[in-house]
Amino acid sequence: MSFFQSQKQKEYIQKLEAAIQSFTDRSEALDDSKGFPYENIQELKEFGYPQLTLAKEHGGYGGSLYDFLLCQEKIAQYCGPTALGIGWHVGTVLSLSEKRPWEKGVMKELYDEVSKGALINTAAS
Repeated sequence: MSFFQSQKQKEYIQKLEAAIQSFTDRSEALDDSKGFPYENIQELKEFGYPQLTLAKEHGGYGGSLYDFLLCQEKIAQYCGPTALGIGWHVGTVLSLSEKRPWEKGVMKELYDEVSKGALINTAAS
């Protein structure tokens, strides 16, 4: 059974899966050490994954919530800590893109930084 809604989604997930093969080798050690997956996150940055939910007009892929969930599921199959770590960023970008809670100039500055590889998160308690 396939959950892909388009050929483009399927191709992106296949490319993502090829890019994250090495995560399996590091996953158990990360779980045991409770460490942060710096190397995996760097590889995802090189792949361009942090721009998944960034709008196309800002240099991103323009991915939807559904795209995000498909990708997160694939990453989690290879390394749970990495899926958790990068999921905060990609989900935050998606939320900000949908809600646009700040002044336009501030949003543009943030999107410019994300398009260059910056990672973001929110603080909530």
